[in-house]
Amino acid sequence: AIVASLDFHHVDMLHTRFVDESLAASESDAAFRVAQHGRPAFVYVLLEHQRTSDPLMPWRLLRYMTNLWLTVLGHEPSRTRLPMLLPMVLSNVPGGWKGPRSFAEVLELDDDQLDVFAPFTPSFPFVIDDLATVSTEALQARPGPDFTRLALWMLASSSDAERVLDEAPQWSELVYGLQRRAPHDHRRAVMYLLRTVQMTEAQRKKIRKLFWMGPDRRTV
Repeated sequence: AIVASLDFHHVDMLHTRFVDESLAASESDAAFRVAQHGRPAFVYVLLEHQRTSDPLMPWRLLRYMTNLWLTVLGHEPSRTRLPMLLPMVLSNVPGGWKGPRSFAEVLELDDDQLDVFAPFTPSFPFVIDDLATVSTEALQARPGPDFTRLALWMLASSSDAERVLDEAPQWSELVYGLQRRAPHDHRRAVMYLLRTVQMTEAQRKKIRKLFWMGPDRRTV
């Protein structure tokens, strides 16, 4: 329903370095402004990439959200309502996301106290794309550009060299197509894999053979 309400032909990527000095060391990964179908309004999407399960992730998201809203209000001080903001976490935590999935989970309250205090506290879940629980087949079936699906698989498998080698043949056709159509994206993807995944030289040669074709293969 959310995807259907948005117009992805009109997407702006925003600068996410917020003014607040307390957040200088924990900058958000990316934020986007997406137009809504049939409305002169935008939905803001905050995307955070996590390699570890942060026990205070909802608190971090709330700070990012507040600062993004402050930025919007700074540019449009006459606003009387805030734009919709969708917080999302892309996780490639080995074994899956173990952290909280809503803001209520980071509060020092028992379940019976939550009912009492809930009306007086922020309360929101966030969208989490837990790549550790998604199969290669499901990633290949996702809509979107080849580069995006390949990048998600690389994130999902980057901590497991054996998985990379086992599943790489399933991606080779897509990778060759990407090399022909978008060589810059192809090179970025292959270099990410070779630099991130801990592999032996023999394993690296196998990946180069599977994912790189042409006379310049040895340069990668």
